[in-house]
Amino acid sequence: MQATHPVLGQLVADMGYKKIYCASIKQLGDVVIWEQQRILRKERAHAIAREKARRSFPVKLPGIITLYQLPDGQYKLLDGQHRLAALKILADTGIINKDTNFCLVEVFALEKESEARALFLEINSAMPVKLIDMPDGIGSRPDIKCIIDGAMNRMLSRYPAFFKSSLNPKLPHINIDNLRDDLYQVKNKRQRRGEGKRREACISNRQS
Repeated sequence: MQATHPVLGQLVADMGYKKIYCASIKQLGDVVIWEQQRILRKERAHAIAREKARRSFPVKLPGIITLYQLPDGQYKLLDGQHRLAALKILADTGIINKDTNFCLVEVFALEKESEARALFLEINSAMPVKLIDMPDGIGSRPDIKCIIDGAMNRMLSRYPAFFKSSLNPKLPHINIDNLRDDLYQVKNKRQRRGEGKRREACISNRQS
């Protein structure tokens, strides 16, 4: 059994279905994010970094960073991207040392990419994943999501002060992920209503 990994760091425990590593922030710098997970919001990562810099020295990180690894050796970050991004911000600004600050990383061994969806939902079951951020095939419409995300990113770039990272910001501010999900659900309801009317019309035509 290999005791260290060039990216994941020191092996702490091998539990069979997953391994626990102790990795430095520098080692995790180039880890690829699973493409079907939540969008990385820089403002949220900066908010976490500011809070950590203000409250805790040395910087403490609750929880764990979750990755998965496929049989071909490929691995991706499944959960904890905002926490990791916040640590990178603290390192880049010189508040912490990226070589000597570590975090725990759990790496699940998966047989195929599709298993990542179920694992993602299990991890986030305590804080329900918004419908728009559900993996493909579990209520999600990638085409609608792409349109909404594009529009939201343009709004965020034009009116950054209007959006806040808090889930319940004070008016007139709003949380961009709440807005994304609201728009997505409205679009979904309209589309389903239209499909229902078309089915009713089809049945009516057959009966006439």
